[in-house]
Parts: sequence; C-alpha cells; structure tokens
Amino acid sequence: MNWQVGQIAILKKKKKNGFPKGREIGDSLEILRIQNSSTLIIKGSKRPGDSFKLDASFLEDVVEYRNRIIEEILTDE
Repeated sequence: MNWQVGQIAILKKKKKNGFPKGREIGDSLEILRIQNSSTLIIKGSKRPGDSFKLDASFLEDVVEYRNRIIEEILTDE
C-alpha cells in the first residue's frame, strides 16, 4: 500500500502487548507522516500535536476496508 499523509486508515489488528495508544480494532486513524515504507506516524487524540508510531501492517486503507465489509454483507446469506 502506498500510504499518503492525511490518509485515513482503519486499525485491523492489535499488537502482542495490546492495542496501540488505547485504540480498538476498527478505529479510524489519520496518517501524519511516513517514516519509512513500513512505519507510519499516526495522529494521536490526547492533546494537540500528540502522535505515535505504528507499523503499516496493523492498518488497512479505509476504502479497502469499506469495500471488504460491503462484500461480506452482500455474500453472507
């Protein structure tokens, strides 16, 4: 996935030691910066300027997420 600054992503899995910064699976996260191809800087929610690092493997593009959910709903009969 080619992530972009300002893009919204969905948290798709948790870390071994729990959820990053109190987030839950399915939460929307905004990408502030791209550190490298696998590490993203995510906008925090505790105070202005708050951010945290997260491996890109924990995220799914919001459009891909919505399309997958719609497909699951339509094929689940």
